[in-house]
Amino acid sequence: MIFNPSFESKAAHSTPPMFWEDCGTDTNSPSDIHDNLSNFFDVRKDAQDGNSYVGMVIRDNVTWEAIGQTLGQPLLSDYQYQFSIHLARSESYQSFSKRTREEIAFTEAAVLRIWGGNSANHRGQLLAESLPVEHTDWEEYTFEFEPTEDWEYFILEAFFEAEDGFVYNGNLLLDNCSEIYVFNNLEFSEIMDYESLTPHNLLNLVIDCKRDDTNLSDTSVLDVVYDSWIFQQTCLGVGMKELVTGLDENLLEHYLDIYRKMGLIKSIEIIEETMFLAEKNSNIWSEVRYLKNCDELFKNSLITEKAYDKRLNFIRENREGITEGLKGCEE
Repeated sequence: MIFNPSFESKAAHSTPPMFWEDCGTDTNSPSDIHDNLSNFFDVRKDAQDGNSYVGMVIRDNVTWEAIGQTLGQPLLSDYQYQFSIHLARSESYQSFSKRTREEIAFTEAAVLRIWGGNSANHRGQLLAESLPVEHTDWEEYTFEFEPTEDWEYFILEAFFEAEDGFVYNGNLLLDNCSEIYVFNNLEFSEIMDYESLTPHNLLNLVIDCKRDDTNLSDTSVLDVVYDSWIFQQTCLGVGMKELVTGLDENLLEHYLDIYRKMGLIKSIEIIEETMFLAEKNSNIWSEVRYLKNCDELFKNSLITEKAYDKRLNFIRENREGITEGLKGCEE
């Protein structure tokens, strides 16, 4: 799961978008956030999706820009994945050159490199690489890759066209990522033995089963798995405050009960504090700041409490009920 896949943030130079970190070379500034109205560095372009997008540069002093994040669900070895993103090149990208000490054009074509790793500074495996992005209109690129190890961190990096180590000044615009999908997802019709499937495969099948609008009771183990997942996805998509204030009280209590079953105590505390402060509508700065940062707090709690691992553990502990429920989905 990717957080903020459309890079939605307030326009700013040298600033990664919300939920993304700077992963570029240390000696130069980070990537930029452009939007439909901004024009710094002489970049004027509408976002492909939403209001904002990322601009990266590569430099003739052998530096480049990159962003990354800890995934909500790690990439697992020996699985095939598919990922899409929209890319473009800006016709104009004026910036200061440390090498020439003057403002110059960064308009040559760059490539996108996609890395798996375990931190912002770790390039564990080059998962995919694009051709040089020459076009100035948004185009969708789709990549398929297979990790050789499990990777928790995902990096998008602008880089030079690999040609005799030649370096130059260029730019790359990024917008509207897809989720990272398992490419070889199992189909119900292909499954002969549920008992042999990994918890990761069972999780994907539960999600597919529920997306088919199968009528299952709110007390089934399938619902515990799916509802914990869909609440997380929805919360990160629309925002914590907007979700908890918009849900019916009984439905919200249902989701809290699901999180209790998962043992996500810190996440529950953040949800309940957000509910309390939203209803209080306080002007106290510390409480206003908490509401402003509740999305980031929730995201961090999912990582620190290992929500993905706990969901898989729940599947392991309730494998019999999960597999029986999935067999019912086949019928």
